[in-house]
Amino acid sequence: NPEQVVALKAPKAIDYGYGYNNRFPRFQQAIAPLPDVLSVSGSATVPGQDIFWYDDQIRVQDQETSGVFSILHVAPSYFQQYDIDLIAGRVFDEPNRNKWIINESAVKLLGFDKAEMAIGQTIQRNEEAGEIIGVVRDFHHQSLKKAIEPILFWASHSLNYYTVKVKTNNLSQTLEQLQENYQSLFPGSPFEYFFLDEFFNRQYQSERQFNALF
Repeated sequence: NPEQVVALKAPKAIDYGYGYNNRFPRFQQAIAPLPDVLSVSGSATVPGQDIFWYDDQIRVQDQETSGVFSILHVAPSYFQQYDIDLIAGRVFDEPNRNKWIINESAVKLLGFDKAEMAIGQTIQRNEEAGEIIGVVRDFHHQSLKKAIEPILFWASHSLNYYTVKVKTNNLSQTLEQLQENYQSLFPGSPFEYFFLDEFFNRQYQSERQFNALF
């Protein structure tokens, strides 16, 4: 559900007062109390974009798998913000490279018959081992025209986009508050944002044009 989500590009300017991994927690702490903010999250790519990280050398319980998995870094609150259903296990509670959440397509590619069978299993990737803690229902990260990819999620604060779900009744005022806080936290970084539902729906522009022409 991309409705009411404002996506902001993560800061790029260097600030020696705090590290890259501490930027998102500071942003979340500052933005979450605003009266018209419903949730704060983030990810390496937003719905509607290609997931640019992938791996075809995933092992599970020391057994090689055959297939390509997309890898997506997300904030711990990612699934709650987009109303993505958890069907087994639990969601993230903090950033951790050794904990994974996978989608239903990844369950099948890993060789499990049911989502529950994947919980507690070990994934090996780049000589690092991690535990599967949750399974989420398949969802279209991109257009309905594309097949759903097997996705492995891990929780991180190293994100390219910060996403804020907002009430829409005072939108202009909320955007001003977002900008003020962003520029105060990240001086030197431009405040760049877009509405995620509009961005996501651009994928269907050619269909709309064809429909109008028809």
